[in-house]
Amino acid sequence: MDTKTLWLGVLLVTLFVIIINWKEINNCLTKDDITSKTSKEGFKPNLNSAVVNYEYDKQDSGEFPETIYEKAIKLNFKDYPALICNLIPTMKSSECRIGGNKIVKYKFPVHITKMIDGNHLAVFNDGRIYKKNKLTDKMWQGPLKNSMPKRHIPLRMITTNIDGTKLIGVGFDNKVYEKLGNPNTVIDYEGEWKLLPGLDNVIFVMFKHDESVDKYRYIVIDSDGKLKISRDDKSTSELIDYGVETTPIIKLFGDAQGYMNIIDGQFRLRTFEDKNWEGSLLSTRYESSENQVIDAIYDNDALLFGCVILPEMSTVEIMKQEEPHITAKFIPFEMNRYLDSSLDKRIADRTIIKSKLGIFTKQGMLEEEALDDDINMAYQRQMLLDKKRLRNFCASRGFKTDVNYKNYKVLAQIEDNDQKIEKLNKVIKDLISFDPEQKAIQESIAGINYLKNVDKTREEGQSVV
Repeated sequence: MDTKTLWLGVLLVTLFVIIINWKEINNCLTKDDITSKTSKEGFKPNLNSAVVNYEYDKQDSGEFPETIYEKAIKLNFKDYPALICNLIPTMKSSECRIGGNKIVKYKFPVHITKMIDGNHLAVFNDGRIYKKNKLTDKMWQGPLKNSMPKRHIPLRMITTNIDGTKLIGVGFDNKVYEKLGNPNTVIDYEGEWKLLPGLDNVIFVMFKHDESVDKYRYIVIDSDGKLKISRDDKSTSELIDYGVETTPIIKLFGDAQGYMNIIDGQFRLRTFEDKNWEGSLLSTRYESSENQVIDAIYDNDALLFGCVILPEMSTVEIMKQEEPHITAKFIPFEMNRYLDSSLDKRIADRTIIKSKLGIFTKQGMLEEEALDDDINMAYQRQMLLDKKRLRNFCASRGFKTDVNYKNYKVLAQIEDNDQKIEKLNKVIKDLISFDPEQKAIQESIAGINYLKNVDKTREEGQSVV
């Protein structure tokens, strides 16, 4: 038996061993993690990729002060360093290493809200804004232009003003911003951010209607997880302590019956005992949710969507309940029996919007009693219909907009598998490097190399032949 035949036999046996032990090899590769393919400092991030780039390796000390949010993540998931790095966009690559290798971070949503045009906007773990119509759709559009305040401050969460016409966002600098807005649009997703003065040292913002003066006031959660409220409707007014509950809180959202719910420091859903929640403690009649979530939002059938934390997989996945209760378990879409809310529509879009925006009764375009007769609401609805007709007309004439829709879950799987294949290719190269006649063996995998060259050439816009 000549040397060439011997080495080919060894290679085939090795590949056979790899195949039958793929599960163990895959677990090993996943545990070790793989060095991210991001470019060096000063690069322009590939925003269309499913990978989250390390963009804050040179951030100034103290620019992004640590809050209850970061502390809770590090405490609850101390055994899952990859998840910690995935959830906190401002962490440096030097802090995100396992076995000397840089942790690869993949995109997923961490905060979701619904808009008056029916779209859902989400803040992803890269701090940018993404959009889709139905949460059950597979594709996200984004990141949207001008997602981040000052071009580099990642967002924690977004909401709107009480009219639903301006975006409001909270950055990782713990300041609040609002979009300047385009007067020719119902709501401007891609306008410039400007600082909303006075609301400092906060991680969350929503609204509360004050019936005594018929004005709304800002409710915020500060960096320690404490509830505060503004003295009047101006952002520059003093923030004072609000409510009697002392449990640290990450987020708030209401429900259709007027109860207020929270996400606590263990990332569990809980609800207040009474509807007058500012004078109520958290309920002791109901246990906290089984799943740990980083955000939640209602569907039209009154079941919750949740951004469910999966520590073992170092990711967050949108799931939906099958029972209408705050503590009900979240079920993956693939196994969920109640994804189509149109079959049992119980609450209107405005109720979902108000649940994330705050509970109020007298002001804003979302006021239920005035909705059908309100001239402003009718005008906004007509603008939406006109814009939709224009888009349909342009599409029928062949004028397509440059909309970037991506299935980031699938892209993440593709990029993860690609990195594993590269590691396996390196193993093969190491094996054949000992063969004096390695050229013939390398030619045996020429087909794989050719396909890779074809893909690369296509990306560069060159001819394959």
